[in-house]
Amino acid sequence: MSTTLPLSPAVAAVVSGQMRSVSIGSLYSIAESSEPISENDEIQRVNELQTKGDTAFQNKDYLEAIKFYSEALEIDGQKVEVLSARAAVYLEVRQYDLAQRDAEQLVKINPLIPQGHYLLAVSLDNQSQYDKAITSFLSALDHDAEHAEQLVDNITVVASNLCNFNDDVIKTLEDVSPLQKLAEVGIQLHSVNHHDLCIEVLLRAIKLQPEETKYNIQATATLASSYLTLKDLTRAKHYFLQCLTLAMKENNTEYESKCYVNLANIHLLENDIQQSIAYYEKLAAIGNDLKAQSRDGSFPTYWSMELRCALHQNLSVAYKEVRNYPRALHHALLYVELVKNSPDAEFLLPDAHHNAGTYYEMVKDYKSALKHHEAYLALSKARKDKVAMAAAYASLGHVYRILYNFKLAESYQEQYLRMAEKIKDYESQAKALCSIGEIHLMKEDFEKALSFFQQYLRMSRRLDEYETECCAFLKLGDVFKCQGRPQHAQYYYEMAVTVSEKLEQNEDLVNKCRCEVACALVLSVSKDDMEKARLEFEELIPFYSKKIQQFENENIECPTELKTALRNCYDGMQIALCKLEKQENALEYAEGYRQNKFKEIVKLKLDTEDEDAKGPEASYVSFCEDLCKIVNRQSATVLYYSMTDAFLLIWVLKPGEGVVKVQVERAIRESLRQKVRHILEQLQNTDEHKSDLDCENRALPSRDRSVSHLQRKYLAKSKAWKLKEQRKESEKELEKESKVVIPPQRQLYDLMIMPVEKTLIDIKEVLVIPDKELTQVPLDILEDGKGVRITEKYKVTTMPSLAILNVLTRKDTNMAIASTQGNTTSSANLFPMYLDDHLRVVIPPDEKPLSPIRQQLRKAPVMAREKSISPSFITFGTNHYDYVPTPKERLNRAELIVAYEKSKLGTLITHSSTDTEILQGDGVHTKFQQASKQHQSLVIGNPLLPQKLKLHGQIWCPPGELMVSQCEALNVAEYLETKAVIGSAATKDTILNKLCDATLLHIASYGSWEDSVIVIGPSTTSQPNEDGSHNEDNYQIGVKDIMNIDMKAELVILSCCYGDIHRDVDFTLPSALLAAGCKCVMVILWAIPDIAREKFWYHFYKTLQSGNFVSIAMATAKEKLSQDERFTDPMYWSPFLLIGQDVYICVHQIKHAMLDQLVDNAEDEVLKSMPVNALNIAPEPVEVSSQEIILPKLRQSLSALLEHHLEHPKAIPILLQLVAESLTLLLNPQKELLTRKLAQPAMCAPGAIELLNLVGFHFQAKGAESTEPYVVFPHWDHDGLLQPTNQALKALVDLSDNSPCCSALSKLLIASEDVLSGLLDIVSITKHSWEIQLKVTDTGVRSLWGHHICRDFLTSIGFQQVGVLLLFTNTNTNRKLLNGSLHVLAAVLGEKGQAMLDKVDVNYLGVSSRKVRSANSSRPGSKSLKLPSLNPILLSRNRIHMSTPWLSVNGGEEEQKLKIQMAHNLSDVYSEYRYYLMKAHDWHNYTLKPQANQALGSIGETKPKPKVVKVKTGYTASMNRVAVEQESTLTIAGTEQRRDRKSVV
Repeated sequence: MSTTLPLSPAVAAVVSGQMRSVSIGSLYSIAESSEPISENDEIQRVNELQTKGDTAFQNKDYLEAIKFYSEALEIDGQKVEVLSARAAVYLEVRQYDLAQRDAEQLVKINPLIPQGHYLLAVSLDNQSQYDKAITSFLSALDHDAEHAEQLVDNITVVASNLCNFNDDVIKTLEDVSPLQKLAEVGIQLHSVNHHDLCIEVLLRAIKLQPEETKYNIQATATLASSYLTLKDLTRAKHYFLQCLTLAMKENNTEYESKCYVNLANIHLLENDIQQSIAYYEKLAAIGNDLKAQSRDGSFPTYWSMELRCALHQNLSVAYKEVRNYPRALHHALLYVELVKNSPDAEFLLPDAHHNAGTYYEMVKDYKSALKHHEAYLALSKARKDKVAMAAAYASLGHVYRILYNFKLAESYQEQYLRMAEKIKDYESQAKALCSIGEIHLMKEDFEKALSFFQQYLRMSRRLDEYETECCAFLKLGDVFKCQGRPQHAQYYYEMAVTVSEKLEQNEDLVNKCRCEVACALVLSVSKDDMEKARLEFEELIPFYSKKIQQFENENIECPTELKTALRNCYDGMQIALCKLEKQENALEYAEGYRQNKFKEIVKLKLDTEDEDAKGPEASYVSFCEDLCKIVNRQSATVLYYSMTDAFLLIWVLKPGEGVVKVQVERAIRESLRQKVRHILEQLQNTDEHKSDLDCENRALPSRDRSVSHLQRKYLAKSKAWKLKEQRKESEKELEKESKVVIPPQRQLYDLMIMPVEKTLIDIKEVLVIPDKELTQVPLDILEDGKGVRITEKYKVTTMPSLAILNVLTRKDTNMAIASTQGNTTSSANLFPMYLDDHLRVVIPPDEKPLSPIRQQLRKAPVMAREKSISPSFITFGTNHYDYVPTPKERLNRAELIVAYEKSKLGTLITHSSTDTEILQGDGVHTKFQQASKQHQSLVIGNPLLPQKLKLHGQIWCPPGELMVSQCEALNVAEYLETKAVIGSAATKDTILNKLCDATLLHIASYGSWEDSVIVIGPSTTSQPNEDGSHNEDNYQIGVKDIMNIDMKAELVILSCCYGDIHRDVDFTLPSALLAAGCKCVMVILWAIPDIAREKFWYHFYKTLQSGNFVSIAMATAKEKLSQDERFTDPMYWSPFLLIGQDVYICVHQIKHAMLDQLVDNAEDEVLKSMPVNALNIAPEPVEVSSQEIILPKLRQSLSALLEHHLEHPKAIPILLQLVAESLTLLLNPQKELLTRKLAQPAMCAPGAIELLNLVGFHFQAKGAESTEPYVVFPHWDHDGLLQPTNQALKALVDLSDNSPCCSALSKLLIASEDVLSGLLDIVSITKHSWEIQLKVTDTGVRSLWGHHICRDFLTSIGFQQVGVLLLFTNTNTNRKLLNGSLHVLAAVLGEKGQAMLDKVDVNYLGVSSRKVRSANSSRPGSKSLKLPSLNPILLSRNRIHMSTPWLSVNGGEEEQKLKIQMAHNLSDVYSEYRYYLMKAHDWHNYTLKPQANQALGSIGETKPKPKVVKVKTGYTASMNRVAVEQESTLTIAGTEQRRDRKSVV
């Protein structure tokens, strides 16, 4: 509350005098608030002096007035009236410094008095201290809003004196509001860099009239800019966000753009690059909208060429910083195009080409990179810019080095070095020396490489840069490492570590040095070095794991260097632990690395709240004891391999014994990994048999195919490389001549089996878990020195890791438990059977089975051989011959058998004498149905592919149809007696649906081990891009697709991914299949002739016809193939590899099951062919109509409409019109709408009739025809579905133009409610709380963004990932899609949906709609009532019976009240029912009769006439007529008489 004082004559005179301030009459004369004074003499004396001073001032005797005021102040120096009067007198006599002193004293005494601030402002203004004067005027304005206009005028005048306003500014200040004046003053102060004053003025302006949005936008933007200039980033960000909110509210795109630019720059200064990208992308969205709105290509003034260039340049640099190189390249190319049309093109274009070339390098498009670097060089030469020319030479040399054109690379780098020497740029000289050294290192010219790296080291010391010196030591260490001199390498790596410790904020380089040192230490023989290495690896493994996880979270391709470093750390840790005799810990790290890879696969599965649905992730282990438990759950001995260049580690794990042996094999001369590669090359004999290799190419082009082609091209031209290869070949030939030739099968056996052969004595089954190159070895070809193959000794299977074995064994256990618990009518489950090692039926020690043991004895070997899961197989010490049951046990067994037989009986439901239905009985009424096993075989081949496909960011045109693949599919389908899915039938949606039910799956198509995908035809709903190409997700089935379906396949055969160029098999795709539910996967390690593969499949499936293990079938097929004289070489028959469990498959059983299913389908077809009402679908009988039942049906119908909206584009608008009219009719019936016909497009669209029936529509056919029937509108909205349906259909009309959105939404609508609830949260937050920035690492976002269908949907409506941020691109089109998606999701999610439609309701945020319903059902008002005297029971078809006889139980007072309440409720129900019954009757009169009359008239029939009723005579027109047949109503007496008569009878 401001305080004002009485105005003395002196002050009033000052105000009326000629002063520099123009605020005439702006001082104050309010006397009501003056305080009462005491009667003290001193106070009286002060008042007298004040009066004399005022009189003297009026007489213009200023000196005398000053004298009296001064005497008064000597008595009472705190009297503000006297102080203000003397200050005014000082102003009159132009003693401004004394006036300033009195005013300052006045403000100090009471800062709430506005007069003090005003007098101080006037005195400062007259002393030309304009900035301080403005501050004082603002303080006066804070305490006196009544005189705001005068004070703002004063501020304007002083600011004009300070800023020298021009005439235009002065003209704009005339006749405007105080807010506008202050805002303009603040802007002018900002323009002359008086930012502190600007902030003070604009803060008062915003406070003065906060409702003035238009001028507050400008003021807030200027205020934020001033804070930004003063480096107060926090306040600048706050006011820019406030300005952004106002601009978006007023749809002011100019200030919205300014806010985005400044917010992005602020986040760049704060090193928050991801958030800055988010604001830049929102700015780019405004540009896209402006471009779409512009017809002639022109833009508003604020959207200048400079702004557009800066936008794309900053975005390219920012995306580079977050390693999103494709996006960086995209904006760099846009920047190049803009710069070409810019007036500053001469200066900006060279750097634009340089940046574009650099980004092309990062995405490994080196051809395009060379073009831009050459353009950069040409433009630099034209400008004679030596620094730019040197940079161009360096870039060209770097690209040619990657492409193995060492001659050109060295030439360009030498030119770079010479130019750097001329301009004396030592940093560039160091880079050039390092690059030349790397070229010689790649050429294996170690001496020259060492020389240049030493020069690089000297130059780095000259620069006095620790980072450069550290890199020089690392390069020197790499040279000695490549030479096989680990001790010298270790020295330089340790020097690098020493230098790196001096670095700050370069943790990556420091840890790189530490990793190299640790890897060098493991080659030592000292235990101290091993311990040092172990400690280093313990710190490095979490560091690199965290770094890689960050890249995964940001959806950015992780650099290969990081993955290699992490793998080296795991390998080094295993070696160090083994040398430290901690073999079990080493096994934990070996499995830990494989488990991490498996976790990456499982993460792609959509998380749910159900623990059982979390998949195998919950079964991860890390301790050796847990690993041994996994081994104990199966019967095979495990050979676990881990291989590095220098060591091969082998663990032998036996069930029940744990780790029994650990073998460490060390490389003697050459690298172990290189040795295995050489052996595999000998085994494949690719060069020798290349002319005979007539094999169809089924491999997708590799990601680096263009780079590999250029590398081979340049290497072929390199003379030095040719001489080097010739020298190596001659050395190999000499080595072969000097040694005895050992076949590759024997070499692999000596490497893998020989070291642990003694441990495998008396072992029948071996499970191999290979590593690196060992995964490419077909294990069944290994043979010992006597020529005995390993398969003749052991039964061999392969597994990627123990984690996957854990998943498979747990699944078998769960299936066995489910079989035991679920099938209560099976005698095998009722009486379990146990077998010992010799397949004898035995008795467990703690329980005695009651089944007849001897009768099951002959079935035991068969069941054991088939590995049946029921009964369980447990080994015990005693057999059935050692046990004699006692008489009591025989009696118990007899009672149990009687109980079992009794449980199969059924009873009929009868009624008691009290007419009460009996609901309980000892038996169960059994429903008999044919038991058809759900086994199926699925064969896929030669899918029909479009002419253009997107692959790795480029266009790939398939070379043609896979005719051999089609023949293979047809042949295999003939073996299995099924129909092959080939050509146009092999679409992605079709195949994904069939994969869930397949027991045996054979795929012959394109594929890629590198990308872990199988190629299949695009779905019919998939839409191509503008260039006619299909995206990868449209035609590829990858790990993310597989992990989101539940498979039950026993065997999956991948006859794909091989071709003219050999590619190593990657276990990612087989691991995903195993994790999804498959038991066994067969792959082909390398290409073989088509005729050999065809013969293999024939013998393979022939062996499986009558039933056999897959390993036996594969061995038989290989044996038959090797007997063919054309294919005796192991190269032809050995590349088939089994991964997973060795399963038993009987093709005859699968055929029989498929025949049973065919019969079942025929029965269903017969039932479907029976006459039914196609228009008015009969509702299924349900116990209670609830949202849990009707909302899923609504979602299914909407999903079907969306899925086929391209085929029936008019269906959704027609349905929307019908539903909207029904809502109108319910409120206001209009007869002209009641004869509506259903249009043909709506009848043909899938889901349309179901949707209309669901919301209450019925139809009346026109005679015998069902086309265009009459519509019977719903007469009431019983389930409350009309409004949500109308809302959803309106939104679908907006979404129907976006095919990707419709396709993804149609799949999501039939997903779980938890998924839809999570999507609703994301969409609602983005729509209503745009200031909240979602992240992909948030709990509710992570799983949805990781799920490919959810991601496709969110991407289609404008979401994209920027680092860990989930950004919404706020264009007009995307806003429309976002709003439509919100309305659809809200319509199908009931209460939560409506709550989140118009705002973000925190009560529902993060809560699924299913939980909302369950919470509502558990409320106190929804509890069921218990009435002991009635005990009503709900029967089928909603019938109620009272199980308690009438008056058998006395009801209490509370029960009587409840009965009365129920009676009233029942009466209300009856009343409501009668109302709706009458309404339905009228409704049908309104609708059916006019429609029927119209139909009768069209065929010439007469319309029915209304019925004539005879009435009694004697009534006038004003009286109610009475029908002749109407009976009179009984009186009370008549009623009692009739009741008495009835009781007598």
